[in-house]
Amino acid sequence: MAEHESDLKTFAVRFPGEPFDESDEARFAADHFGTDHYEVDVELSSLEHLERLVSHLSEPPRHRQFLPMYALSRLARQQGVRVALSGGGADELFGGYSRYEVVPARRRRVSRLPGVVHDLADHAAGVVPGQHLSYLAALKDDTTALRRLNCGFNRRPKTDEFLETGTEDGKSERNDAVDTAMERAVYDDTAHRMMTYDLAYMLPDYVLHKTDHTSMAASLEARVPYLDRRVVEFAHRLPTEYKLNGTRKAVLKRATADVVPERIRSREKYGMGLPVHEWFRSENDAVARWLTESNLEETPFLDADKVLERWAEHRRKQAHHGYMLWGTLAFVAWYQTVVAPERSGSATP
Repeated sequence: MAEHESDLKTFAVRFPGEPFDESDEARFAADHFGTDHYEVDVELSSLEHLERLVSHLSEPPRHRQFLPMYALSRLARQQGVRVALSGGGADELFGGYSRYEVVPARRRRVSRLPGVVHDLADHAAGVVPGQHLSYLAALKDDTTALRRLNCGFNRRPKTDEFLETGTEDGKSERNDAVDTAMERAVYDDTAHRMMTYDLAYMLPDYVLHKTDHTSMAASLEARVPYLDRRVVEFAHRLPTEYKLNGTRKAVLKRATADVVPERIRSREKYGMGLPVHEWFRSENDAVARWLTESNLEETPFLDADKVLERWAEHRRKQAHHGYMLWGTLAFVAWYQTVVAPERSGSATP
């Protein structure tokens, strides 16, 4: 881009004081390629933008990255940019996530155990605290690993314990998606099957969904050059050892060795996180505005007493409910902003 655009603009999110803040590395890249670089801080006060964000969405922004992505998109748009490029898809195509190494390695360790051991671990995981037994159960085969990976390897209760879904036990769109990914895989190895699933389902339903909605909410178009059809078809058929060869995204790093500095290619990968555990232990009007008893009682599917009880536990540091509280906050803000006005007839046309 820098070779073809003399006044190229680049944008990055800054998380002041957080260990996952990558603004120094972003500035290093910007300096190396000579771009006009801009940054935006995302911190507790950024929750003030939550109402504006959710007003553009057809469903609650459950994933925490919606907020920094929205802030980033607004920054780009404020600088006059109408179309931006994103690196989405590179991890799914070229093996960028640590799970592509970790899960296959752990599956190999337990490969000699009979299936009954995994089944017993699965039953025991329902009554024994902790995640170890659930993880062992998930390593039974690739299909089970993929299904449990979506649940963070936790053993989830059956849906009919909470909802009347009319769905047969063991049937779900997630399971169907896993089965389809298993059929689409070109190679017979765990990492490739995981990448195939992520490419076909996690990428469009999470990565692209998040990018598309947050950018368009700021009137910005985000393009994803890694997802050019030719790149996708080529990368999908590359053997796994080309992608995971002593380092993740090995073939991509070799391909860009004459363009991207070694400091960038060899650095540790970070996700775009939010310090939600700390946010929900701080006093902030943007949080208190939504998580009121009346809002919680008016929002369907929520137990107001249990939410407030867990929030109190979290503030006292008796437990870590930050992720649950973020999901609740996002759902309440979305429902009260988008759905409730429609139901009361007070929505603005």
